[in-house]
Amino acid sequence: MKPKLTKLQRELARRIRGLFAHGEPLNICAVKRNHPELMQAVYAIKPFWGWKRALEAAGIDYSKIKVQLEPYVVCRICGQYFASVAWHVRRVHGVDKDDYLMDYPDAESVSEELRARGSKMKNGPLKHWEPLWTPEYVLDRVAEYRRRKLPVNETWLSRHDISFHAQGILCFGSWSKTLAGAGLDPASIYHEFRWRYPRKEDVVEAIRQRHRSGWPLGVAALHFGARQRRDSALVRSGKAYFGSWPAALVAAGIDARRLQQMAFRAHRRYPDGQAVIRELMRRRQAGLAINRVAVDRCPHANKALARSAVEYFGSWNAALKAAGFAPAVIAEEKFRRLRRYPDANAVVREILRRRRAGLPVAGDALYAGPHRDQALTKMARALFSSWRNALKAAGIYPDTIPRQSRWAAK
Repeated sequence: MKPKLTKLQRELARRIRGLFAHGEPLNICAVKRNHPELMQAVYAIKPFWGWKRALEAAGIDYSKIKVQLEPYVVCRICGQYFASVAWHVRRVHGVDKDDYLMDYPDAESVSEELRARGSKMKNGPLKHWEPLWTPEYVLDRVAEYRRRKLPVNETWLSRHDISFHAQGILCFGSWSKTLAGAGLDPASIYHEFRWRYPRKEDVVEAIRQRHRSGWPLGVAALHFGARQRRDSALVRSGKAYFGSWPAALVAAGIDARRLQQMAFRAHRRYPDGQAVIRELMRRRQAGLAINRVAVDRCPHANKALARSAVEYFGSWNAALKAAGFAPAVIAEEKFRRLRRYPDANAVVREILRRRRAGLPVAGDALYAGPHRDQALTKMARALFSSWRNALKAAGIYPDTIPRQSRWAAK
């Protein structure tokens, strides 16, 4: 039996039917843009109602509504329209996107249509009915999960509908606030998830049993380890009952610090400073880069080496000195190796080469396209202050170059 509607709900449903009859788009983004007061009224109703339930109350099938997504956003500085304003405000107005959004906090930097194309909205246990993530859609989805008696705790969702869980945290700051926004009590949801360990004694016994079996007791292993040995419910219950996971381990008679050190040593590739020095010398002999950036991020990266070096020697430069290398020399080698265009002449030569080869020389195509070369644009700006000036130095008048979409298919 359908729940009885209040007078306000009946009035809102009547108005929604009128919009549907006139062929107006009724997806959340379109209604927020065209009828913001209607959307606010729907989500102000307590207990939580939501847009999906409002359409159902109006007798409208969600799959039959007209959907409208804006293909452009407006630059608040000059009033021009773009699919994305980030490149425009940086190139034309000299403002980074973050600074632009700080000056105009209610502005959008990417169009709805483009955001919908880039959204990760894979169907999980519940199919999607909106084309784009919005805070309102997140709340509607929480309510629908609850309505269909599906779990809405963090651990279950992070495994079965991770994009939904991530969007809730992104929109509201935490999953608890997301649940509260949908009219749910986070504490009761938490309690439902702890049904496996309803008492402190159950948590203590489970920890001791794992310890006797030789199973890992680290938080990471319990959350993300081998599937048959992970137990996120145990960690969450331990934190809820004892305040923290180390405190739960202590209550079970286990030295948490010693356990952590043993686990760290068991998985450490470089157990002491000498091992770090040997690896640095091996990399050098093999012709691999030993600057910090290369060890952290390049194809032959070794983050374990970087972490161990800082732990044993205090800094990466100190580790280089201990291995007999001069940090200044290594840094200069990095600079020469990573910079493909060391001077203005190299930038001009590459622009002319691209022009002769028929490759695009428009700044947006170089930044993100099938023939992109971000190193070239970065060095051009550093040496000529702008890409236009670099083109002029190469004898190319910028206004004669057709603009090419930075979102071209790759």
